[in-house]
Amino acid sequence: MIIDKYDYHFDVDIEQTEMLYKNRAKAKIDSNNQLPELVKFLKNLGIDIEKPDNFEMGIADVIYSYIGSAKSVDGYEIDMYGEKQYVSIAVYSKDGKVTLEVFGMR
Repeated sequence: MIIDKYDYHFDVDIEQTEMLYKNRAKAKIDSNNQLPELVKFLKNLGIDIEKPDNFEMGIADVIYSYIGSAKSVDGYEIDMYGEKQYVSIAVYSKDGKVTLEVFGMR
């Protein structure tokens, strides 16, 4: 699936990505406390926001990944703003896997 958003061209294998997250245990991340835009964005990529690859409590640094690629028009960071929350996402694409490092989650 191709998703063009945030000055990025995301190419995602939704089926394989959803399989990555299917049997993972939930972390202490409540999707209801996150920016709705972030929850929707990750869901569109096949990512379960409550089941990250890595989560450091207190650092607000959360890692997610998906199978595919990502190409940016002008950088490597995505910023999302809410009423009381700001989230920054660094995007790294290498060898058929994309890593999303999210800063500022609650």
